[in-house]
Amino acid sequence: MEVRIEAFMELPSIEECIKRAALEAIVDEMVRRKGSFVSELFHPGPWERFRECTRPKARVELSAGGLFIARGDEDYLNFAEAILSIGALIRGESRRAAKLAELTGMRLLAEPRDGGIRLSFAGFYGVVKLSKDRIVFSTDGSTLTVPIGSFLEAEGHFLNSLAFDLEELFEACSRHGLGRAFLENTGPIRLLLKVIGYENGLGRWGE
Repeated sequence: MEVRIEAFMELPSIEECIKRAALEAIVDEMVRRKGSFVSELFHPGPWERFRECTRPKARVELSAGGLFIARGDEDYLNFAEAILSIGALIRGESRRAAKLAELTGMRLLAEPRDGGIRLSFAGFYGVVKLSKDRIVFSTDGSTLTVPIGSFLEAEGHFLNSLAFDLEELFEACSRHGLGRAFLENTGPIRLLLKVIGYENGLGRWGE
């Protein structure tokens, strides 16, 4: 069975986004009620807005045998984290990833569910489990099984492109003084890459 894992990242226009975010932050500061939970929730501070400028969008696809499991326009980092979460599940590293995330105060996309994980990304809302040599993707309306070997082959190609894309994103963020924002946004991805043993594929941003 042919498995496809693809994400065509659109590098954000960080400079324009920063200008827009700065203006919105100024307006928010004028209307924010200090100490109000609702105000704080709907009026994020400047740093939170700048961080969003470093999250690129992408046209993504996860399919098997011509059937789409996830597809559409998605946050690139969310899609990458979802794929890496499935990789961690296959390797029996989901529990370790969750524990490391808890220790570091990091929130992961994958939620443990009945021996598997629950994921929500790019139109997929369901549970991913393992059954012998297959991955089972289950939603409310359907179930699709995918050979683990086929997924891992596609994952290998995706990891190569992921390393390149993240290096490009890191350089763009650094040029605008947002290297810290990049590291914060990619924390879950970097954790999962190390958990599945792919740290040697990281660029200098992963050191």
